[in-house]
Amino acid sequence: MCEASSHHASSFRLLELPHELQFSILKHLSVRSLIACQQAGPALASIINDNIRTLYQLQLGLAGMINGPEGDDSKGLLYERLEALCAFTTAWESGEHPVHEITLASSQQSGHSMWHYIPPRIALDVSCIDKQAGSLIIHRPPGVLSGISRNEYIYEGLAARINLRSITGFHVDLAQDLFIWCDGITSTPRPSLHFCSLSNHFGPHHDAARPTISSCFPTYMEWFPFLEIQVLGDIVAWSMYGGDTGDQATDLLVINWKTGVVIMHMHFPNDRIYIMLISRTQLCALHCDTMSIYLYTLNPCASADSKVTTFEDSFAVLRLPACHDRVVRKVVYGDIGFPPAYPDGTSYHFRHDPTHSLLVVTINLDYALDDAESDPEHRPTGTERFLLFIPVGTLLREHHFADPHDQYATAFPPGVIQGSGSEPHRTIPWERWGPSGTRMISLQSARSDLESDINAPPSILGAHVALIAYRPSDEQYVATIYEVHPLADATAPLPMAKAESTGVELGQEVRRPRSEGDYIRGSRTWKDDIHTTFPYKTTTRVLPHCDVDGRPRYMDQRNILLTHDGLVHIKNDE
Repeated sequence: MCEASSHHASSFRLLELPHELQFSILKHLSVRSLIACQQAGPALASIINDNIRTLYQLQLGLAGMINGPEGDDSKGLLYERLEALCAFTTAWESGEHPVHEITLASSQQSGHSMWHYIPPRIALDVSCIDKQAGSLIIHRPPGVLSGISRNEYIYEGLAARINLRSITGFHVDLAQDLFIWCDGITSTPRPSLHFCSLSNHFGPHHDAARPTISSCFPTYMEWFPFLEIQVLGDIVAWSMYGGDTGDQATDLLVINWKTGVVIMHMHFPNDRIYIMLISRTQLCALHCDTMSIYLYTLNPCASADSKVTTFEDSFAVLRLPACHDRVVRKVVYGDIGFPPAYPDGTSYHFRHDPTHSLLVVTINLDYALDDAESDPEHRPTGTERFLLFIPVGTLLREHHFADPHDQYATAFPPGVIQGSGSEPHRTIPWERWGPSGTRMISLQSARSDLESDINAPPSILGAHVALIAYRPSDEQYVATIYEVHPLADATAPLPMAKAESTGVELGQEVRRPRSEGDYIRGSRTWKDDIHTTFPYKTTTRVLPHCDVDGRPRYMDQRNILLTHDGLVHIKNDE
């Protein structure tokens, strides 16, 4: 009797509460819980569908987006944003992703193309240097569905401050009024990174304690190195790859550009390593030869330059799947695409959620077609290519010191093993972290009718990854877009949409693309079958032809990139 009375006193019926209390409770639920409530019965579904804020919260989570800046008319603004978000979802899932174009003059050269080896991968803003005018031009493609207007920023006086011939790479961060450039290796004994202000006509940035920082990487190479500049707030990772005899040498500086302190320094003269920030306080190093990911801790508040960091200083090592003995060559590289922050005052409906960002590992494995012993240099080989999507949350899961205030930290996906972190240099086998915390796809099975440029890296924006390929059957270019986040394969009815723009009526459920299986079987390069279960889905977009005088224009696969609400094609006017 007492137990029954106690149970009755501690429970309540949600549907019997006033509507204000119902909405107050629902707004604290996770998106997955809201979906469960929608499916529990028509009464709960009606409560959710009748509240604009709850509906918008639900659709943002399903799309992997976060809300834009709040306005004065919050309810009217939410209706506008919900309608735009539904139109965005409908367009993507029906294969009608918006495609924009930006044309660069022949005198303009983008920051990434100046490096020759790294094309741009994110086209939220396309920055380029006009060599004739001596100015920096930033093109912002429109985001019709996400509420971003097309814009162009021109910063004069670049040539008056900097010798344009000495620039071998640069990075622009409008939100921080920051222009970072690397000088040419022939102009100084060692390459240097310079921190300049856009508003101060490329003079030293007033927040930079050391406007110039030099690398220990010597300039003895016969060809200049492969450069990478990654910025997360006040933390800058500067990587250089190269060598004078063909060996890959890697030099990395992680800098707090505001304090001027080098918080990490790594030098790997004989290893193929790709270095990537995964938050302001964590970094990962992808070791290509051993197929391993080393995880490191960063101290953004360090007061003195760091000593040289080694493999032994990592707090954990994540192993990738084991290769078969017939594999004779591995070409592995990684990249990550955090959505950059918008400058203050930028108006937009919604944007990609940085907490869902991915480390994307491209794996090309050459294997011997003949198992018989023969001269390795003349042995016939085949190639298998894979993409491994690793959510940043999976990497942070292995580090219980993850900073909860870091905007790039994320909730840990379920099922990923969390180690104690107390033992130095923990080695974690693939079976403990990979199957539930990642998603691997085989490009052979996923895109059998497409021809892709093996040198064209994927375009990465948060939880979205685009691969561009050519389809010979109808002479079309096709973008395959992968969406990888915890709710990527969840479904819920779209509450509203503009019939004239989407053809979807109120309440109609949009058909979700079918995901591929969780297994990769029958591979000739992996030792065992690969099983990964992290949620994902795919959409495809057939790209419109670009005709010049009635003839199809050649479309460089490396210049078709993800942007605010779809894709952008960056082309030259030549």
